[in-house]
Amino acid sequence: MRLHRLEIEEQTWCPAVMRDAITDYLQFVVERFKPYRGISARLADALARSGTTRVTDLCSGAGGPGRSLVEEVSAHIDVTRVTLTDHYPNTDVAHATNSHESGVLHYEDRAVNAMDVPASLQGFRTMFASFHHFAPDDARRIIADAVEKRRGLAVFELTERSLPAILGMLLAPIVVLILAPQIRPIRATGVALTYLLPIVPLAVLFDGIVSCSASPGCITPGILEPAIVAIKQ
Repeated sequence: MRLHRLEIEEQTWCPAVMRDAITDYLQFVVERFKPYRGISARLADALARSGTTRVTDLCSGAGGPGRSLVEEVSAHIDVTRVTLTDHYPNTDVAHATNSHESGVLHYEDRAVNAMDVPASLQGFRTMFASFHHFAPDDARRIIADAVEKRRGLAVFELTERSLPAILGMLLAPIVVLILAPQIRPIRATGVALTYLLPIVPLAVLFDGIVSCSASPGCITPGILEPAIVAIKQ
């Protein structure tokens, strides 16, 4: 059974500087520890079965595993485009990505609703650690939109609803304080919201516990349980 809970970073009242500081931290963790390393072959197979070499990543935040997708999935299939999207796009990351990355990786700087993705954004859709943000009716709308527009969809979740996972999240503020100096670029607002007013560590703690409690049941720790639907385009 899945429980729906609200997370701070997804709220309309959450200031952009605070949301960006949180997603910058989450992005650093993804890039440093590469928790999605094991899914590249399965995702490449789904792309092949869907008849596409394009990926549209939904709810990308500060980028998610987008760069890794290009590198790792391309070892199995020729990926021609990975488009990052978000309902609250990180404009700094979008500018940096579109200015410095190759033509394969692109960050859409307009707001994209995962429940009604513009038809112009073609390709297989992915969601990493974000599907649990949506209420059940909205989650069904995400799936329905993919089916209606004949887009494949892969959902990957890391969190689990278990006591060890929730207790582990209690260490999140300490981890944020330790890792924050390594996050690049260094932003004055991020430093202030981490050390002067420890809003980011507390928000990561809150959202982490909510993510665990919202996850559907328990899965084996450390194992990704992706839901992949390949639709021929």
